[in-house]
Amino acid sequence: MFSLFQKKNTPFTIGNLSPKNFSVILPFEYKAGLIFIDIQIKDKRYSFLFDTGAFSILSSELIAKLALEKMQENLNTLDAFSKVKELSLYKLPELKIKELVFYDFQVASEDFTQNFPLSCLAFDGILGYNFFRELIISIDYENKTLKLSKKLPNTQAFTKIKLRQNSTQALEFFLSIEKQKVWMGLDTGSNGGLQFKDEVLALRLHKKKYKSQRIIGLFSSSLSGVNQQSFQDIFLLKKFSIAHKIAVKSFPISYEENSPNLAGNSFLEHFQTIIDFKHKKLYLKKREKNVEKTLERSFGFFTFWTKTEGLYISCIMQDTPAYNSKLKIGDRLFSIGETETLNFTKEDYCNFALLAQKIAYEKESSLKIIVKRGSKLLRISLTKKN
Repeated sequence: MFSLFQKKNTPFTIGNLSPKNFSVILPFEYKAGLIFIDIQIKDKRYSFLFDTGAFSILSSELIAKLALEKMQENLNTLDAFSKVKELSLYKLPELKIKELVFYDFQVASEDFTQNFPLSCLAFDGILGYNFFRELIISIDYENKTLKLSKKLPNTQAFTKIKLRQNSTQALEFFLSIEKQKVWMGLDTGSNGGLQFKDEVLALRLHKKKYKSQRIIGLFSSSLSGVNQQSFQDIFLLKKFSIAHKIAVKSFPISYEENSPNLAGNSFLEHFQTIIDFKHKKLYLKKREKNVEKTLERSFGFFTFWTKTEGLYISCIMQDTPAYNSKLKIGDRLFSIGETETLNFTKEDYCNFALLAQKIAYEKESSLKIIVKRGSKLLRISLTKKN
């Protein structure tokens, strides 16, 4: 059995590239805060999630369709909730991205296409870090392009940061928070911003009275499905730095005890980003003068959908209009504003909550909702504070 915790003889080192020198620019679709690219396998096009924080994975359906050769060994990985998973390995003879061809790389198999709500995104596989090990990748979030090359582009206006490789082969950089180094996984497979799981640091931030919000309920998911009901504290960091080199004025960071430390697209999109995987270097350039974001000013409720319950309140944020109202976790949603939601299907939920770039009612200062609790209908008015 292979394990990503071993340093030698892992699928991470298997596979070849052709041609030897290349520079490929390709557009990507930025959907639900994640990066998706088109890839060619056996003369057919497929949609892949671009994920710098994961090993490459194909759906079980695509593995069967391509009739890939199964390896004798399996692969141990960590999912987004820090649980060890054993995945089967397969040999992928060829994968094309324009003129760039990957030969004889290995991929893992996972039934993620069946896991809701990830299934809303309708993709075929994950292009992960074992495919990137010889590459230099430039991510342009503004123009929605990726550049894959062997040669480092002009980095004159960029700040160079050393990366380290963690036990699962993913790359990390550190933040300096309260004079403490906090190593963050470089994870384009996350649509979140910054998150950590250090309970001691969370207590320190509470003690120093950092402005914070707490979310209680069901609020995250991974390839394995949704998390268990839990809580998340969101702190507004002030004047911290990336590797002692790039100052950040303010930015939220989430604490959740079962999640790994990572920096996702909601943070990385504030920079032009170049990742040199072979030499473990990160080059960042601010897209704006100051990287600055505050805690969200929202109504404070989140929704989820199941076949039996329909659309319901899945979690509530403390000290928000929802928290101070009569809303409860588990209330079924009859309507939100002018949108009737009682008979929402899975497809309705996907379009409403996950695929929509911005939820229209979040722009409003007041909102009327109707929830069904048991046999009763409750009309609730929410108003944001000025």
